[in-house]
Amino acid sequence: MSIYSRPVFVAHKALAATGIAVSKSHLRELVAALCGFNTLAALQASSYFPGGAPVGGLLVLADVERAQARCQALVPGVNPDTVLRALYTALDTNPVAGAVVLADLHRDSESLKRLIHTAVMSAPEMAGTVDDYEARVQSMICANDAPMSIKIPETLARSFAIDTGPVREMEGSAYFNKELLFAEFEGRYTDANEESGLVSVTLQFRPVSPSLFLREDQEVEFEAYEDDDAVTADDLDYQFASIMDDGR
Repeated sequence: MSIYSRPVFVAHKALAATGIAVSKSHLRELVAALCGFNTLAALQASSYFPGGAPVGGLLVLADVERAQARCQALVPGVNPDTVLRALYTALDTNPVAGAVVLADLHRDSESLKRLIHTAVMSAPEMAGTVDDYEARVQSMICANDAPMSIKIPETLARSFAIDTGPVREMEGSAYFNKELLFAEFEGRYTDANEESGLVSVTLQFRPVSPSLFLREDQEVEFEAYEDDDAVTADDLDYQFASIMDDGR
């Protein structure tokens, strides 16, 4: 699916609800501007957006200045920041957009966290692990017959569900090191065998334009929690030696 189809629909609806009228065709042009292109036609002609869909591993560092200028030209009299905020939010929060979209390196990004989540779940250490995210959300949204059961608002349920899955509490940031862009995150995991621990992820992106970056490398490291209650061979040797000493 194209990077603009669903986000434009969502942003158009959100803007209309606040009384701001911007056509979908103009919003599509603004998506192209955020991606660093002068026109939608230029984006569609790019090898990084075949048919309008982003290639795998693509990260967009939004060209906000270009998009602001384009917005002022297309819809004069409308606050560009309001329009672009709605559009960026739609791009970032809709998985069907298919790319990581960053407004800047310091703002929290749902699309980047989704990519980090995918990197962890696709690691060999997580083989057989299932993330039943939607099932957890629905179980909280839909009240059941249990005593004191309540229906939780969907937004709140989705927030809770993120921190109860096999990959959770992922925190980190993106930054430049020379010309390369890196994203580093750390969090917790639980695998298919119910083993838990810490996980760290580093993604490396190379620039292909001032606004577009392609992932070229990733590292995912797992550190299982130590079971303090487990009896090791050293423990047994120590206990045996203590027994022998007491018998003297």
